Amino acid sequence: TASRRYAEAMAVHLRLSRADRRELDRVVQLAHTRDVSGDPGEHLGHAVEDWSEASCAAGHVTEWWNGAGGPAGLPGQIIPLSARIAAVARTWAALTADGSPRLGHRDALAHLEGAAGVRLDPRIVMAARAVVSQERHSPAVPAPEPRLHHLRVPEPLRRALAAA
Repeated sequence: TASRRYAEAMAVHLRLSRADRRELDRVVQLAHTRDVSGDPGEHLGHAVEDWSEASCAAGHVTEWWNGAGGPAGLPGQIIPLSARIAAVARTWAALTADGSPRLGHRDALAHLEGAAGVRLDPRIVMAARAVVSQERHSPAVPAPEPRLHHLRVPEPLRRALAAA
């Protein structure tokens, strides 16, 4: 759930179309269901079963921005956008969501920024930072899932609510 909410919030920030956001949600779901590992054989097996764009992109969630990841070693912009967003969302959720180390957003963003340009797309990491800046967090709940993005509240009002 956290990965899906983080991905949706970043997609809204990046102004992706509704169709692109639906595909991104499917990519995140497939990557989670398959527990993608970056193994080329695993990716090929899933690709033979399902030739959809979402299935292909889900297999590339483990690619690294610098080309060192798997399953295909794709670098930078060649990695599907939905896979790059899903990679940031999954990493972010792995650091902050229930059942994880439960880092606050500040610490999680530091980790994401450390991986930007190596493992993660720097532009998507900046979108994650923008999402966090618009959300309300407190010492008691330092890493809430992005909820304001689900309410379809205009961006200026989201900022005002987060600042309150």
